[in-house]
Amino acid sequence: MWRTYAARFAQIVGAWGFLTIFNFLFDDIAYPYAIFKWGALVGGGSMAVTASTICFAWILWYEWMGEDWLGVNVVEDIKKKSVGWISRLDNWAKKSFWLLPLRIVLYIPARLFLLVLWAIKKNDVLAFIVLNVYVDPFVTTVFLRHGRFGGLTKKDWLIFCGSLVFSNGYWIVRNVVLIDIIKFVWHHFM
Repeated sequence: MWRTYAARFAQIVGAWGFLTIFNFLFDDIAYPYAIFKWGALVGGGSMAVTASTICFAWILWYEWMGEDWLGVNVVEDIKKKSVGWISRLDNWAKKSFWLLPLRIVLYIPARLFLLVLWAIKKNDVLAFIVLNVYVDPFVTTVFLRHGRFGGLTKKDWLIFCGSLVFSNGYWIVRNVVLIDIIKFVWHHFM
């Protein structure tokens, strides 16, 4: 039994680790570079098309595999038991002096996780917005399917297409603003 939990845990951690590294390289390196190099229209547009293609391939592959390697069902369980689970985990971490560095390093990611968890618990519209800001359209669509497989419904495709527009619009605006701030600081203070 523990072996299956360990394998499941390793699968989810591995999947999220891979997606986190991939999304960091794409969203925080390639996307801003393309916008810096070619502007919001050409650079942002080409990255939006690339991101849409990648997310489309991810969602088809995820559905084809028919396995919840993102841990959506785990999050669904956490949603139901979140208050008690999170407070017990927090109390356990507060008891040990040796866990203080870990608590400091994980403070902001833990609060972001709680924000996403709160949004997912509240309703799907709020979850849609928060997930699109923090993750990509693929993950947003998978989470808003609530662990269901068996083909993408019309609602799933609407969520996916809306997510593509919302998230890519957000990333283009975000990167244009950040690049303009960096350019301003560079020209006026360097």
